[in-house]
Amino acid sequence: MEKRFLLAFLLIILAAGCSRNPSRQSSGRENVETKETLELVEKTDVENPVVKPTLKVKPVVNIYIENSGSMNGFINKTSEYQDAIQNMVVWLEYYYDTDNIKLHYINERVILKEKPVSIPLPDFAQQMLSPVEFKSNGNGASTNLNSIIAMILDRTDDNTISILLSDNIYSISGSQTAPVLLAECKNKTLQAFLGKSKELNMQHQQALSTTIIQLHSQFSGNYWDYKHPTGKASQQLNCKRPYYMCVIGVNDLISDFNNKFNVNEMNGYRNKYTLTDMEELNPKYGVLVNTYKTGRFRKVNDTTIREASLDGRKNIFALAIAVDLSEIPLNDDEKCDTRLFEATEDYDIEEIIKIDDATISPVDMQVTKNCTHIIKVSTSNKTIPGFTLKMKRLLPNWVENTSSVDDTKIGTDTEEQKRTFGLAYFVNGIKEAYDKGADNYFEINITVNK
Repeated sequence: MEKRFLLAFLLIILAAGCSRNPSRQSSGRENVETKETLELVEKTDVENPVVKPTLKVKPVVNIYIENSGSMNGFINKTSEYQDAIQNMVVWLEYYYDTDNIKLHYINERVILKEKPVSIPLPDFAQQMLSPVEFKSNGNGASTNLNSIIAMILDRTDDNTISILLSDNIYSISGSQTAPVLLAECKNKTLQAFLGKSKELNMQHQQALSTTIIQLHSQFSGNYWDYKHPTGKASQQLNCKRPYYMCVIGVNDLISDFNNKFNVNEMNGYRNKYTLTDMEELNPKYGVLVNTYKTGRFRKVNDTTIREASLDGRKNIFALAIAVDLSEIPLNDDEKCDTRLFEATEDYDIEEIIKIDDATISPVDMQVTKNCTHIIKVSTSNKTIPGFTLKMKRLLPNWVENTSSVDDTKIGTDTEEQKRTFGLAYFVNGIKEAYDKGADNYFEINITVNK
């Protein structure tokens, strides 16, 4: 009996010794990883309501610098291009940590460049942009934009941000016209993005996003126009030229990137366009009682009016609608483009005004709260019918205005020097993968009761 009692006592002591707090027994390596690559997030266990730390892995940021022959003009001399990339690397290192930033060249293949421990990351990036390094890695004689996109998408997963730095110029060949050949290239871009979008959705229940950032930099070097894609360069340029950052990843990561990274401060920044999987929206909106009003009506509620009549002298009826356009992936100025909007039943789109720039009647202040823009519509139809207002999914003006289908005279045409051959086709290929056939961002209905 005494032996059994002694044995039980020893087992109790042993069990107590083994039940120490496991968090105090973490290895030194786990602590290093937590410090370098992980951030601490508080999470509550429903069954055991004790706050426990959960480790959230920071994303890997893969930077792909296209070093084809057409990009040499950006590094032959010191330029805004080099400064912008080094500045980008500084901020990426701050937000995502050094070990999570991976630098590559990309041409016919992807070339990972391993950073020596002794060299700071921004200095290493600057070395990669020196003419000797830039031109001696891989075969940059001839590259294909869709092949580059395919390689990058293949290396993009649910915890990766992929950043391509490229002139985004399609290389085309064949006997057909440039628009026909560019449309073929666009469809390959569409196919690549549709495939990656489907893969991420099926494997990770995540949606894909892409932010396209346009920048300008001094360009001094060879240029190959679309009729001479290989061999001897067709033009010699010494001017400012556009190039692009394409930032690709799942929605959450790209949204976080866009919130953190102020690309507007980059040297040479011009424009930005974010594309994401988006269902048709149902934005907050409301008719304004007195602001920008012509004629008469009584407001029933935010979507319905009654007793409407034309202005007796102007023979027109006009009203204004406050709308929240915050979820539309365009900047505030682009949202003021009247060509994006369409009204039915004899109504015209008069103007779109940013709330901050509008003169709003005090009686309408509550309706405009949490809205971003005011849309003015008008009609001369004496019956003043109800109408539907649509916002169409069109490319931003800047994409259309800086796209080209003929770059053969770029050497002397200063306007052509500001454009990118095939840009609208490239961006449309990505955009169509997100739109998936949807024509409008939203439709809203205004009812007019007699």
